[in-house]
Amino acid sequence: MTLYHRFDNTGEQDMGLNVSVEWVDEGRIVIFRLKNGNRDSVDRWFEVVSDVFAAFPVDEPLIVMHDMQDAGLGAYIREKSVQLTPKAAHIKKGRYAVVITDNALSQVVRLFLNVTSRQLTNRERRLFTNFDAALEWLRQDESDS
Repeated sequence: MTLYHRFDNTGEQDMGLNVSVEWVDEGRIVIFRLKNGNRDSVDRWFEVVSDVFAAFPVDEPLIVMHDMQDAGLGAYIREKSVQLTPKAAHIKKGRYAVVITDNALSQVVRLFLNVTSRQLTNRERRLFTNFDAALEWLRQDESDS
């Protein structure tokens, strides 16, 4: 279990197989980037996210961005995303932003995200088609939303 240099300010860390992780805002926000949607990359993304979730302190809010703009949102990514939900069950509070490209599929994914979000009563999820807008939302105090 690891938090992948949470407080080191090392910038974006290449985790292999087109997956990276970056901690911003002094380790408050973690950004997971998946740069293609092939199975090996998705499996690596799932492993890295699972590691962070498992090691994350239960008494802190988990603030996460999944940048999927270059990966697409195929069935396998959606399947693995659903499997991540129980891996963060021990975390009491948080926010998740998912960034995808702006196309017709994003509307379908928005519906999917709304359904899966019902399982996370203590963590709000939002879908974005703009990275900067997602980061701005994550940086807001939870009381602002």
